[in-house]
Amino acid sequence: MNDHSYIKTQHELAKNIRTIRDGLDLKQYEIADFLNIDSSTYSCYETGKTLPSIFTLIKLSEFFCTKIETLLLKDGGDLFLSINHTHKN
Repeated sequence: MNDHSYIKTQHELAKNIRTIRDGLDLKQYEIADFLNIDSSTYSCYETGKTLPSIFTLIKLSEFFCTKIETLLLKDGGDLFLSINHTHKN
């Protein structure tokens, strides 16, 4: 994987987990508590400053009840919310 793919994936993950969290009306600390990490660490995931470990990525996908691939796709957060929109009503 070249550097550009890595940066784009990191950016997409950050964007997607924030989009999903906002769409589900959750706070960062709620997800951080589930992951058993500090809120500041989770915040770094959403800003793209750091990447979660593979184990944390698995737990994130479990928390959001989605596949890891969805978290990494371009616009995966929007896709998740469009598919799961009916569950919010």
